Amino acid sequence: MKLGYMSSKIMFDIKFQEFIDANPQCVTWFERLAKEKWCRSYDAEGRRFGHMTTNLAECVNKVLRGARNLPITALVKLTCSILVEYFVTRRVEINRNIAEGRIVAKKVEDDLQRMDQLTVHYRVRIYDRDLQLFEVEDAYNQSTHVAGDIMRVDLINRKCQCGRFTARRYPCSHVLAVCKMEKLNHYSYVDPVFTVQYISQVYAAHWYPIGKELLIQQGEGPTVIPNVTLTRTKGRPKSTRIQNEMDWVESQPASNQQRCRGCNQTGHNMRTCPTRLRRA
Repeated sequence: MKLGYMSSKIMFDIKFQEFIDANPQCVTWFERLAKEKWCRSYDAEGRRFGHMTTNLAECVNKVLRGARNLPITALVKLTCSILVEYFVTRRVEINRNIAEGRIVAKKVEDDLQRMDQLTVHYRVRIYDRDLQLFEVEDAYNQSTHVAGDIMRVDLINRKCQCGRFTARRYPCSHVLAVCKMEKLNHYSYVDPVFTVQYISQVYAAHWYPIGKELLIQQGEGPTVIPNVTLTRTKGRPKSTRIQNEMDWVESQPASNQQRCRGCNQTGHNMRTCPTRLRRA
C-alpha cells in the first residue's frame, strides 16, 4: 500500500524492486497492472490530483446510509433533499471564505502552512534564474547523523524531484522554500481548481422547490413505462451497502474466504458466530 502512495518515481522503482526481490511470486500479478493505475508516482500529468481512488460507490454509500431500503420515489426525494442541503451550507461557507479573503480551499491552506514550517530547515541554491532552476537541501539530522535530502525544483515546468508538486497540483515544501527566498507568490503555483473562486462555481447552480405535486403541470415528454420484470419481490427491502469491484472478499469463492474458528463456516467470525451465541 505504501508503494502506491509514494510520489517519487525513482524511490518507487527502488522500493518496488526490493519488494519484488523479496516476493518473486508476486511478479506475474503485478505485471498485469499498469503502474499509472495504482501508483501515484506514475501519474505523470497529475490527473488524479493526488487522490488514490475514484470509487464513487463509496461516496454514494456514505450519503445514502440508512436510506437504501426505501422505495425508489422516496429515495429520489431524499437524494434531492440532501443535495439541496449540501448546496445551501456549502454556498454559505464559500461566501464566508471569499469575504475573509481566503484564496484557496481551507484543506489546501492548512497543508501549505504545515509544509511552510519545514522550510526553516532548508537551504536553497540558485542554479539558473532565467530557467527558474533551483536545488533545495534539507538540514543535516543531528540525532540520526544522516544528511538531508537534496531536491531539484523546476518552477517553469512546475516540477520537483520529490514528486508531490506534480501529484497534488500545489506547491510542496521545497517549492515553498524557493518561493520564500525569491519572494514569489506561492499561490500562483496552486492549480486553479483549488481556489475559492473555482469552488464557488461548483455550488453556483440554483435549486427550485417542487411544491404541491398535484399542481405540477403534466410534461409533454415521452411516457415512462416501468419494467415489470424489475418489480421488487416480497420481503424486507435490501439495506446492505452497494457492492463494487473493490469488495474483493465478498466476491471470492467460499474456499478462499476467512472461516470462523468455532464452526468453520464463512460469513462471520468467532465473536459473531450464531452457533456460539445459541449455545450461550
